[in-house]
Amino acid sequence: MGLSEDVEKKLLKTHNENIKALNLDKSSASEAWKSLLEISDSYILEGEPLHWLGCTTYIACKSSFTPTVSKPNVVVQGNLVSLTRLLRIIDLSLIDFFLKMRKCSALLSLPDDFKDHMEKLERNFNVSMILFRKFQPIFYDVFRMDVDVQKPGTKAKKLKTHPPSCWRIMDFTWTLFICVKANVNNITDDLVNSYHLLLACIDLVYANVYVSGRKEMLKPNISSTIDKVNCNEVSDLPCIVDYLCKTHDGIIVDVKSVKEYCLRKYVKKLFEDKVIRGNDRLLTEVMEFTTFESNMKALGKLYEEYTLSLGGVDERVFLGYSSNMCNIGNFGIYGSGNAQEIREQLEVRRKQNALQSRIGPPLTPLSGKRYLKHIDNNSPISGNNSFSLHSSLMARDPGPAEFTMKIIKNCPKQPILVSTVDALSATLHAKLLTPLPGAPPIQDKSALKEIRNVSDLSAKLFYKFIDSILPGETKKPTFDPNVMLNNEQLIKALFACAAEVVLYTSKISKKFPWILDTLSIPPYYCYKVIEVIVTYEDLLTRELVKHLNAVEESILESLAWSSTSPLWKALVDSGLPVPSCEDVVQEGAVEYTEVTGNKVGGVDKLAELASKSSVLMNSPGAPLADKFMSPIKGKRPYPDNDSDGPPPLKVMGMSKPDGFIQVESADDGKSDAQKSTKENKKPKRTGSTSLFFRKFYYLAVVRMLDMCNQLGLSDLELRRKIWTCFELTIVNHVGLMWNRHLDQLLMCSIYVICKIVDRDPSFVGMMKCYRNQPQAQWQVYRQVLINPDKTLEEIKKDLDDPPQTVEERGDIIRFYNEVFIHKVKELTRKFRNSADDRIVLSPILVGKSTPVNGPRRVSEKHPLYLRALINRSPNSGAQLHYHFSSSPAKDLHAINSMVCKAEYKKPKILKDDSSELKDHSNSISQKVKDIYADRISLKKQDLEKQQ
Repeated sequence: MGLSEDVEKKLLKTHNENIKALNLDKSSASEAWKSLLEISDSYILEGEPLHWLGCTTYIACKSSFTPTVSKPNVVVQGNLVSLTRLLRIIDLSLIDFFLKMRKCSALLSLPDDFKDHMEKLERNFNVSMILFRKFQPIFYDVFRMDVDVQKPGTKAKKLKTHPPSCWRIMDFTWTLFICVKANVNNITDDLVNSYHLLLACIDLVYANVYVSGRKEMLKPNISSTIDKVNCNEVSDLPCIVDYLCKTHDGIIVDVKSVKEYCLRKYVKKLFEDKVIRGNDRLLTEVMEFTTFESNMKALGKLYEEYTLSLGGVDERVFLGYSSNMCNIGNFGIYGSGNAQEIREQLEVRRKQNALQSRIGPPLTPLSGKRYLKHIDNNSPISGNNSFSLHSSLMARDPGPAEFTMKIIKNCPKQPILVSTVDALSATLHAKLLTPLPGAPPIQDKSALKEIRNVSDLSAKLFYKFIDSILPGETKKPTFDPNVMLNNEQLIKALFACAAEVVLYTSKISKKFPWILDTLSIPPYYCYKVIEVIVTYEDLLTRELVKHLNAVEESILESLAWSSTSPLWKALVDSGLPVPSCEDVVQEGAVEYTEVTGNKVGGVDKLAELASKSSVLMNSPGAPLADKFMSPIKGKRPYPDNDSDGPPPLKVMGMSKPDGFIQVESADDGKSDAQKSTKENKKPKRTGSTSLFFRKFYYLAVVRMLDMCNQLGLSDLELRRKIWTCFELTIVNHVGLMWNRHLDQLLMCSIYVICKIVDRDPSFVGMMKCYRNQPQAQWQVYRQVLINPDKTLEEIKKDLDDPPQTVEERGDIIRFYNEVFIHKVKELTRKFRNSADDRIVLSPILVGKSTPVNGPRRVSEKHPLYLRALINRSPNSGAQLHYHFSSSPAKDLHAINSMVCKAEYKKPKILKDDSSELKDHSNSISQKVKDIYADRISLKKQDLEKQQ
């Protein structure tokens, strides 16, 4: 391991230049370089080495001690190197800096004090990032930004003959806020108190602008104080605290308390120290054109001294005007909402990050573990999405590979593939160049270069997807290249996924489903290609797979159920009722037990487990283009070969204590027992719509079980009642999903069944559990559609000519009382014990029966074990492997020979008592070892579920 000679030489030269630019002392520079070499000698550093050097430089700076000039006996920790300047020099965003520092701290085994410092620094930044998103609309609501000539984003000049503009006042307000927040104890990382301080700062600035005579800059009818010509007392100043709290979700008492005891106290100290000038009694005249620029400069200098002494983030980076500011990164991590909702989201995010022991990679969706590639958990280094993906795509030619070009040339009709991709790439580039409303045109060269890279890499990644998918598609009997390469919907969907992956790894902040809106692609079409991409494409890292799975979940849960979704037309055109869960899943994916009155037939246990391993979410083996065909009435069976299957299985048999025999099974190898029950394993309904509902039901049951585990609802019959209620609600009242969310109906189903069985949970407690799920959003339970509430028949009538309706939304409790309970009233009666027509409970879906981390015994007579086929370090002892459809027959004969020999019993030989006792002791010891191994396997499974 370690850096190559060329890279090390180039990096050392850059490091020497950075030392001069940062005015870094020799000891810190030497310590930073030494730490980098220490890490690189032990680990493979993925990503840009300069970024790792920047992290070690920051660590070295914080580890040094600098004596102060004003106080000779005082020593400050750190060497006063600006973090913002450091990040700008190494071209690293703040978000990525925090991620890198997490890994760097783990690799260097830094003390807890430094880790606590980084955690506090990150919490402060997260609070400020959220509050700035709240600050902008509040400021626009109070001040008239349209009266200024100066546009945002331009460099402000010192105008001595003119009063300050609204944009400069906005800068001053934010700078004042972060100065006060930084110097008031116990408020820097408190979101709610900081939000109240922000409102108090806006109120103070409003009063200063009012007193300075700039009333044309203020929105009318806001002030709660009668207009006065002269303000001689504090009570005469205008106060808009009541208005701000009423319109922007603040608590009046808290804001006034923070204003009086925190803000005014600190501003008075600024006047006493002659940092700012004005009326020190009323705390006004700060905005006068004769004093504003000097006050602004002094306040900025004071804040710079604070950030240098702490080694913290310069939070003026959010203003974005100064050229020496580093970029923020993925700005939209946390959602917007009122102060309480923001606080709840931040707390949930912190808990989830604590479980993952890192903040950077996206959270694993509940239904997405089956997609992830196996990694070594002992390695603290994960792949760098941007570097590895972009570097791989840069080397590709901008077009199809040779294999794809041969297929295109052999098509009887010239495919529209290339022309469609060129048009989509041009559209994407034009949309990225379009500035936001009110913002100036994009002129920064680095931003223009990034936009060009995104459009170019999106096209290259699209062709990479095509090159990876086509070899598997051509092996399918009914594959028609002319159909696939001329399907515009399929091409758009693949390009949208490629662009989404590139945008996710770029510096451009565009969150899904921005790409779908930009390219005018219905989400229902986009979900159809995600699983195929993840199955065939080996270029995607774990984090990118997680992101694509989260995209797929967002489509299944809500986007595909929007009023304009093609899903509704597909349901109507099919001419069939809404499918139930058993209609669309394979038999092996449904759990039959005595609770439902059904029992598994006499199928061989090994075949049964193997059949269950074909997870219900798997796509059928039909060509990809068939998923985009119009629904047809009637049934069409799936082809026998399932190319989109799950990871193959491995069966292990132990012939002796020091040897293992392993049989590795792929999807196309079926036992006789499987072939005999093959006809019964097919779903009752097939087609693209049925596949959508298969994934939809699987997503619902995974989230339902997770919610039940958090609520302590462990009773199996209770869970089946909840699942039956949800399933029948979808089947009989699918219109409830129109412009709504899967989680809304799921929470209502849990609540109504618990009320029937007298468990009586509260919606508040249930929403707390819901917020712990990775996909949780506060809008799901705060903004539920109340009106219009449509049935499938009404939706059918409105397909051709949708009426213009005004939506009415409310919280989930109102939706439950006014809409949901009236629809399921007849259904809920059947769940009561006194009802004569008790409902037959539906079986719950099950996932893979094969654990990933440990084998499962499948035979009572023989030591045969079943586990997923993944790359593992070889076990000790001799092993025999057999891969179905690839290994030679002699390997299987060896396994059969082992099984036959195991049944052969040697004749007993008379032994003395001591030898017999010894053999008995050995057998007990072996049993203890087996029990211990089983417990270790179960423990690993539990840990995986908890993660």
